[in-house]
Amino acid sequence: MSSDGKGAYPKAMLETWGKVPEYGGRGTPPKLPKPGKDWKCLQVIKKRKGGKLESVRIKVVYGNTEDVKAKLGCHTAYIERTNLTSRTMNGRLVRKTLSFSKELRFLEASSILEDAIYNFTRPVKTLR
Repeated sequence: MSSDGKGAYPKAMLETWGKVPEYGGRGTPPKLPKPGKDWKCLQVIKKRKGGKLESVRIKVVYGNTEDVKAKLGCHTAYIERTNLTSRTMNGRLVRKTLSFSKELRFLEASSILEDAIYNFTRPVKTLR
């Protein structure tokens, strides 16, 4: 996974897919989830000044630095494009609108519907 510089993504990954290690018998039992050994995650941190891009820094969160950069690349262009498409097709993903979801189940349902419409019913213009 590659993301922008916001710190919420690695924490959300741990909470969603992390596993609490088994108790070894000594000390207090572990309570916090740990990342998987095969996880690959990096953050592309962009620093802006006056509306212009000043610098780009790559931070590897999970995995070996060389493996992660080779597998994921060092940019978030595809993720940003996908997020923009999702926001334009699904009004519930835009924060300051009347259709903002207050309950998670409604957000999940509208996201599943938007994914189905995007992936299965829209014609692909590049295949003409």
